[in-house]
Amino acid sequence: MLSVRNVREEENEYMEREKKPARARLFAEADRVAVKANGEPLCGWKQDATDPRIGRVDGYVNPAGWALVHTVNQKAAGDQWQDLYDQFLLFENPGAVVVCTDDAYRVGLVQNFRLVGPRLEEALGAVRQDGTGTRDFSAYVRSLRDGQLFGRALDDLGQTVWELPRGLAPAGLADNVEAFVRKVAAIEAREEGGFEIASARVCGTVNANTTFFAHSQYVVRGRIVSTGAQRPEDLEVIGKVRLFTPSELRRMADADELFDGLTLACLAKVGYHF
Repeated sequence: MLSVRNVREEENEYMEREKKPARARLFAEADRVAVKANGEPLCGWKQDATDPRIGRVDGYVNPAGWALVHTVNQKAAGDQWQDLYDQFLLFENPGAVVVCTDDAYRVGLVQNFRLVGPRLEEALGAVRQDGTGTRDFSAYVRSLRDGQLFGRALDDLGQTVWELPRGLAPAGLADNVEAFVRKVAAIEAREEGGFEIASARVCGTVNANTTFFAHSQYVVRGRIVSTGAQRPEDLEVIGKVRLFTPSELRRMADADELFDGLTLACLAKVGYHF
């Protein structure tokens, strides 16, 4: 039976083998016109999309299926709308998060290298209050900005994260959104996990963060009928795939080795008990 220690050792081996296979840097003005080695534009997010009905939209759009729209939140005040604050809302195409299980009730997870990590210690130290020994942790992001530490924070990000297969794959035409989502689920299960699934059904939706995500994403459960090679997209950095028992997932969650919010929420949504 797999132990949390073995999971950690596998992740460390993956990091050592790949020598941190991805990282992020701050976007520069020159990146707007830069191209990649294959001749495609580097900048997928385009600023200030134009809608002929309403004019210029302040935000960014990405042809892969996202839009980040700058909005002003308002509150009803009698027969008027009162401006409260501005924020960004992220819109996504319909997609799927896939809970793939086998006949032994094991669930398939993949290692995805994500640009996540702990908060920057340098910025946490900057919020210390002189002479009191206390810290104003609510000033963490401000300390990143004031200290010009975002570049340093990005350098520290990067770790493998165990996740359910997911994505916004272009699955082609369908009669309705549910049929489309089932197609997406089959593609993501096959490409990221090497799983061929049957009896796929949409079990509901999950919203990653209702403050910033305008739409929920679909949760699909499918039965694994066969396994094969993973075929991730070139833009993805995916490691191993494994089937985990409920007790293994429980130990991983307790040890904070399983912390992806979408994965945890979607397992609960389909009634997977661990």
